[in-house]
Amino acid sequence: MRRITLFYDGAWYTFKWLKYLLYTKDMFRQYGYDISFLNEEEYEHSHDKVEILKKDFENNEFDIVFLAFHASHTGLCSLEKETFEKMMRGLRKNAKSIVWLDTGDSSGGVWKDAFPYVDKYLKKQICVDRSYYKKRNWGNRPYTDYYYMKGLIDSENEVISMPLSDEEINKIGLSWNWGLGDLFAEKVVSFKNPDYMTSWKQTLPESVRRYDVHFRGTYDYSFCGFQRNKCFDLLRTMKNIHINDMKTRVNFELYMNEISESKMVISPYGWGEICFRDFEAFINGAMLVKPDMSHIKTFPEWYVDDYTYRSIRWDFDNFKEVIEDSLNDDNKRIRIAKNAQDLFLLYRENEGKRRFVEHIIFQINGL
Repeated sequence: MRRITLFYDGAWYTFKWLKYLLYTKDMFRQYGYDISFLNEEEYEHSHDKVEILKKDFENNEFDIVFLAFHASHTGLCSLEKETFEKMMRGLRKNAKSIVWLDTGDSSGGVWKDAFPYVDKYLKKQICVDRSYYKKRNWGNRPYTDYYYMKGLIDSENEVISMPLSDEEINKIGLSWNWGLGDLFAEKVVSFKNPDYMTSWKQTLPESVRRYDVHFRGTYDYSFCGFQRNKCFDLLRTMKNIHINDMKTRVNFELYMNEISESKMVISPYGWGEICFRDFEAFINGAMLVKPDMSHIKTFPEWYVDDYTYRSIRWDFDNFKEVIEDSLNDDNKRIRIAKNAQDLFLLYRENEGKRRFVEHIIFQINGL
């Protein structure tokens, strides 16, 4: 029996994504892998696990280690480089294999400092064209680089990605994304029930819906906000569609009810390509409309144009056309929404668990 030991940054954001590993641990055992946190301290939510990590890295021996840390959270990524390297060298001595689970939202960004110490570097979504990682890109994201090169966003202060070597790129693999996270859980409930994924009542795609389009948010003036702002501007010019109040804040239950009463959900990129609202659309039976996702690979394969979502071009030239066409073809809209919902629900069943476990084992094969 191989043993996978989990470590994470202690953040709720990371835990509810990581939790699918716990949800499928019985299936992992059937395939010869025992998966767990090292101890209760490593499992618990905490804003600063550094001292706990130091102690546990130094005083234990490991088979396979999974490290899930976000660049903006307190933890390994917030350490001074010298301290980070010292801890990773110590872990390297005590672990047969180390897998870095990149918890960032974008297909483009990586935590370059991790590569010398890990055997595999798994991202939630990866670029289909791996040569992207060899280049310097503005904003650390394919789409921010695209808009910057088009002159549509301008800032001198944003991060320019550091190119990776071929050796580093060969370590990159695909983990899983937010669609398998414990999306609908309250924090306390989720931590107390590690083997349970909170469900949400599904709404059938063919149900009667009072809104044509659902979109909610505010103008975003960050370097990642171009698409969101473009959606606002274009939707405000479409006078013949029935849309929710885009700017008024509502609680989560009302927000989900709005989506369940909407024919489609517009979901632009934000800090990354994949958003919670994509899966909120799926469970509520609304068709997802989203900028083209063909540049990335995901597991599960949520984004198949005209099958699980409808794509719009990054220049938004076909934005109105896609919405109007979808409103004029209920059969197509319902079919796409149903395909997406069926796929989403599959991963709460044993068949979906099996696919996930086999995918992860394939990614770490040879360790």
